[in-house]
Amino acid sequence: MKFNQFLITTNFKALSLIYLYNIILILVILLLLPAFLIKLIIDRRYRRGLLERLGSIPAKVDSVLKGERPVWFHAASVGEVNASVKLISAIKARWPEKKIIVSTFTATGNAMAREKLEVDAVIYLPIDIPFIVRKVIERLNPAVLIIMETEIWPNLINEAKALNAPVVLVNGRISDSSYGKYRIIKSLLRVVFSKMSLIMTQSDEY
Repeated sequence: MKFNQFLITTNFKALSLIYLYNIILILVILLLLPAFLIKLIIDRRYRRGLLERLGSIPAKVDSVLKGERPVWFHAASVGEVNASVKLISAIKARWPEKKIIVSTFTATGNAMAREKLEVDAVIYLPIDIPFIVRKVIERLNPAVLIIMETEIWPNLINEAKALNAPVVLVNGRISDSSYGKYRIIKSLLRVVFSKMSLIMTQSDEY
C-alpha cells in the first residue's frame, strides 16, 4: 500500500526536520501576510474564527469542559466532518459522560459540525505555529487527539505528543493525485507519523 512507506518510525534528524518545517512555514506566512491583511479588511469572511486560529479559546468552551479532559476530533472540512459522525456517535453511546470537542479548518466545515455533530464544543483549528498550538493543547488538555483522514499538521501532532496527548489518525488515505506531493516530504512525514499512537487507514474497499 502507498501509505506504508511513510510509516517507518525514525528519529534520524527528527528535530532538524521540524525546525526546517517551521522556518519554511514562517517564511510562507510572512510572504502571504500583506495579501491576507488586505483581505481581512475588505472581506469579513476572513475574520471568522480569527482569534481561535491565533490560539484564543472562547470562555464558554472552558465552562463546558469544566476541567475535564475531552476527546478532541480534528475534522478539516465538510468531508471529514461527515466521516466523523458515526465514530463520534459511537463514543457518545459508549461513554456518554465524555466531553467531545471538534476543530475544523474551513468555515463550511465549522458550520456543518455545529449543525450535524452532537458534541460539546466546536472551534477553529489554531495556526500550526509551535507556541500557538502548545497554548491551545495546554488549555484543552485533551485525553486524545483524533485526526480524521490525512490532515497532517506537524506542530499540532508534535506538541500533542510532547504534552502527553495520544494522537490517533482515523480513515487515513493518500490519493493518487497527492501521492507525489507526499513523497517530496516523506522524511518529515515519517517523523510526524512516528509521533502517533495509532494509525487506521482506508482499505481498497473502504
